Amino acid sequence: MRWASSGIIRSWIDRHWGTTMEMAEAGYLYTVAILGMTFIGFSAIVMLLRQAIGLKLRPFDALFAHVYMEFGLIISAGAMLPPLVRFWEASPQMAWQISSALVGVPLLLFGLTYPARRRAASGEDTPMYVRINVSIVIVISLALLINASGLVYARAAAVFLSALTAFMIFAVGSLLCSGRRSRGVSRALRAFFRLRSLTLPIRA
Repeated sequence: MRWASSGIIRSWIDRHWGTTMEMAEAGYLYTVAILGMTFIGFSAIVMLLRQAIGLKLRPFDALFAHVYMEFGLIISAGAMLPPLVRFWEASPQMAWQISSALVGVPLLLFGLTYPARRRAASGEDTPMYVRINVSIVIVISLALLINASGLVYARAAAVFLSALTAFMIFAVGSLLCSGRRSRGVSRALRAFFRLRSLTLPIRA
């Protein structure tokens, strides 16, 4: 009887505390969240350096900075969602589905509205590379929404982590590529890396 009671208590603790407080993927998610916050800071620094080197901040530049801060916030918040949902004693499967929906919907809305926002800020037609970037965001969002529907039940965690990682790589890559198309952003990036090289410690 004592062993049975001990087993019941241990099972209750594991169910309500152990599995809720920690997930096998938690370390990876926390790393992605930190990278997302770092990305927000990097984007802000690039825009500040753009102003510091004497370039005016146009409406399109403000949109540019806002978009990449949005990206960083989506990455960080998305990485923190599964552990947060688990705190409410949801099952692992439900945590991945809810998180997928909460990340997929904002990404889909971004993909559908960004071309119009860009036209309003720049007064120019949407170029082909922007259409390609928007298509990538929409594909990632659809993958997350399919995951939220439960169609890939056995691989829900893998799909969510892969989609979030793919979006993070896309965000960083698109920021770096934008430096090749925008002279102001390119100069700001060069100023950032030059400043970074000067602040690195010199080892004997």
